[in-house]
Amino acid sequence: AQFFVLAQQLGIQLNPEEVMLRTALESNRILLNRGGHYSPAGQFGVLAVARGWQPQEARDTLLHETMHGLFYISQSFEAACYGFWREQLGEEDRSIWKTFLEVLGYDSTNEELTVNEFQAYMST
Repeated sequence: AQFFVLAQQLGIQLNPEEVMLRTALESNRILLNRGGHYSPAGQFGVLAVARGWQPQEARDTLLHETMHGLFYISQSFEAACYGFWREQLGEEDRSIWKTFLEVLGYDSTNEELTVNEFQAYMST
């Protein structure tokens, strides 16, 4: 919902695929439209993979993205990930992981992003 609210507030026109997604979310009562104000009907997430991938690559990516979703909807899982990152990994291991993320273009100074990517990559 935040995506659609922000686009509306900033006057950004949605592309055809974003309009199609919004319509699908509204049709399935996942996204509520009350007079042009969008709000979620509950706690939901959207997972997607690119077209044209080989089946195994699509499965692996979907699993990786599902782990991100789990990180955000399960407080106990999120806490376990932070606990492992902070208490089980040594500084050298965390540094190696941060360097890996930097090479991929991630902001390794963002601990939430770093921990979330760590658990998603380690799960896939």
